[in-house]
Amino acid sequence: MIIRHIIVYIAALLTLCGVAGCVKSGPVPGEFTEIVYQPVYASGFRILRVPGHESTLIEVCNPWQGADSVRKMIFLARGGEVPPAGVMAVNGAAGRVVCMSTSQIGLLDLFGCADKVVGVGGLDYVSNPTVNSRRDSVADVGFDGAVDYERLIASRPDLVLLFGVHGASAMEKKLEELAIPYAYIGEYLENTPLARAEWAVALGELTGCRDKAEAAFRPVAMAYDSIAAGCLTGGGAQAPKVMLNAPYSDVWFMPSSDSYMVRLIADAGGSYIYTGNNSGISMPVDIEEAARLVGGADIWLQPGQAQSMDQLRQMVPKIRFDGPVFNSVPDFWESGVARPDLVLDDLSCIMRGDSALTTYFYRLK
Repeated sequence: MIIRHIIVYIAALLTLCGVAGCVKSGPVPGEFTEIVYQPVYASGFRILRVPGHESTLIEVCNPWQGADSVRKMIFLARGGEVPPAGVMAVNGAAGRVVCMSTSQIGLLDLFGCADKVVGVGGLDYVSNPTVNSRRDSVADVGFDGAVDYERLIASRPDLVLLFGVHGASAMEKKLEELAIPYAYIGEYLENTPLARAEWAVALGELTGCRDKAEAAFRPVAMAYDSIAAGCLTGGGAQAPKVMLNAPYSDVWFMPSSDSYMVRLIADAGGSYIYTGNNSGISMPVDIEEAARLVGGADIWLQPGQAQSMDQLRQMVPKIRFDGPVFNSVPDFWESGVARPDLVLDDLSCIMRGDSALTTYFYRLK
């Protein structure tokens, strides 16, 4: 039965002119000169179209770490218009979406489209209540490198949302063989919280809900800026010094001073304690340096997998810290990506010593 579904599904997809490889030729990418949406904060995408045409093209720039002048494009075909040759395309808008990252679910949920999710990469790691309420009808398709393509095909997706780490996703070739459109969502490469959240607009365009996505993102940006403006002590003499992370496989990585988490700390009124990394990527420090940094910190955030102070002491037996330690809940990396205003509100409370009502963080006991 599954094989029959696979054959029928592939045959149906191949009949659509919205899939790359159509006989008719469409415009070339250089003809997409009209900017439909230019992000205010994000640097990894923009939405374009040919003047006078209905269809749009989402251009994603450098969608993985280390990418240099790499562009990935997806065409949203409308009004019978034909995609550029060789460009992945969706006919109209994606009503059935497979998300390979939970942050993509959070971004869809921001504008009320989490119900479009029909498959995920790791269902047990999903926090979203809309998806979890439909667990019987949402396919767990596995992870990049170990994907269950039969389940993926059976979910009948219009689109698979990918992400790249140090290169293109291993799913690319197989999805092309199956004629299943895909799009890269590179929000995790953005260094600022609002830049990551603004990727909701790209997902809105993919699902035919861009107006809703823009309308949902605007108050998030306004709220974030308002909270940050109220934390004017950030970086000053009174700002609490913040330590980050814990050893991973016996290596302690410290983020760059321009990283996402460091920006959140600064906007919340804190001061990142490590000033020795301006490389743009996380860098390892030895345990002696980490102990020195912990000793000078007022607050410790994101201590790896530790869920209690006893666990943390077992992880780093040579380090003692008497101040407050906070870790994030899993939803921090899901809905927290789409709602940085709520995350910032939590962190500002932590910086002030008032953390009783935090949503995305909990204090280790």
